[in-house]
Amino acid sequence: MKKYLIFGIAAGMLLFFSCKNHKTEAENTTSSNSEEKMDGSSMRTDTVKMLNVSFISIGEGVDFQAAGNFKTYMDGAAFAEKLAMEEYRWGREGEIDYCMDFGKLNTEEKSNVLNKIDELMASSKLMRLEYNMPCRNKRQ
Repeated sequence: MKKYLIFGIAAGMLLFFSCKNHKTEAENTTSSNSEEKMDGSSMRTDTVKMLNVSFISIGEGVDFQAAGNFKTYMDGAAFAEKLAMEEYRWGREGEIDYCMDFGKLNTEEKSNVLNKIDELMASSKLMRLEYNMPCRNKRQ
């Protein structure tokens, strides 16, 4: 009988402490997410140094309209000369990556680029972003 009592107490304590730890982790996660949301746009412009924009294909070619709109915007922007942007074509259906170095852009210019990219992403499912990742190597 003592064995069952000790086992029951140990199991109860284990459940009590594990539930308490999970609750604490959930509270910490929620508070950190709310802090990100409060200052999301300025935090993003401060932390993004490199950006890779990929136009991908899933058997039907890339979204040529979104890719064209992106290229037109980037080429015509007032800060185009300061933005180091390279193109890498890598697929058979028009897949292309644009690798950008934001090192010489000020905060307002970064914000404009990122907002425009967000607009384009809302209308295209075939566009992917990678923040602060090295550029893809050119095909040999």
